[in-house]
This record gives sequence, structure tokens and C-alpha cells, in this order.
Amino acid sequence: MCRFFLGIGEAGNWPAALKLTSEWFRPHERSTASGIFNSGAALGAVVVPPMIALLAASYGWRSSFIILAALGYLWVVVFWFIYYTPRQTGGDKGRVLSAGALLKNKYVSGLLFAKVFIEPVWYFVTFWIARYLADVHHWKLKEIGWYAMIPFIMADIGNIAGGILPR
Repeated sequence: MCRFFLGIGEAGNWPAALKLTSEWFRPHERSTASGIFNSGAALGAVVVPPMIALLAASYGWRSSFIILAALGYLWVVVFWFIYYTPRQTGGDKGRVLSAGALLKNKYVSGLLFAKVFIEPVWYFVTFWIARYLADVHHWKLKEIGWYAMIPFIMADIGNIAGGILPR
């Protein structure tokens, strides 16, 4: 049940982040801003594994889950009270396109096609790297906590570079 609710919350994160990016940044800055917010998720995957390993080793996995969930809810409350939508200065009103019109665009359909093949690989690494390191290499939780972050560090670099380089 917890994974179900995590999935519901995570699914809305990316469209909301893109909406916030469009509210706060000019069009030529949005790819970099998107790369930075996308790096936030990967950065979390860099910071959290060692934290989970230390918490789980000290307090058990259930307490670790509750502590991290409480921190997440605390962040939601803080964000709720500090976020505001910037005042729009006019201009830059984007046109609204239907999903069908977007899919007919070769760039959008190409990106969709690429994501269909790339995302399963990324999620496989994301969800199974810890299990792989434990089962195949017989690593302990603390070792996994430190080394499982490497793919996410690379993702951070790619996210930011992918936003900056196309300019």
C-alpha cells in the first residue's frame, strides 16, 4: 500500500516540476532549470542510501522508513507555506496543443520513443542495484549504501549537462 501511494505522489512530481519551471524561468533557461530539478531526484538517491544504511543499522529498517517519511512530509508542509507563484509580466503566453498534435511532432514522438526504451533500464538499475550488490557480491548494507549512489551521481551530471549543453 505504501508503494502505491509513493507511486501516486511521484507520478505528479514531474509534470508539476515542469509547470513550476515554466512559471519561474524564461524559455531559454528552462532546459537548464529542468536539468537541475531532475538532478534533485538523483541527488536524493546519492544522499539517501548512506543515510538509510546508517539509520537501518542503528534503528532498524522500520524506524528508518518512518524517519524518512516524516522528513518528506515535513518538506511538503514547509514547501506549501513558502512557495508562491511569481507574478506574470505578460507576454510569453504559450499556445495549448492537444496530445495528438504533440505526438505528430517528430521531436516529441522521438523523445517518447527514446524514453520508452531508456526508462525501463533506468528503473531496473534504480530498483535492483541494491539487491544485485547483496546477492551477487554479498555486500553488506553499509557497503551498498555508499556504492549504490554512483549511477545517481552520473545521472546528476547528465541532467545538468543535458540542460546546459543544448543552448
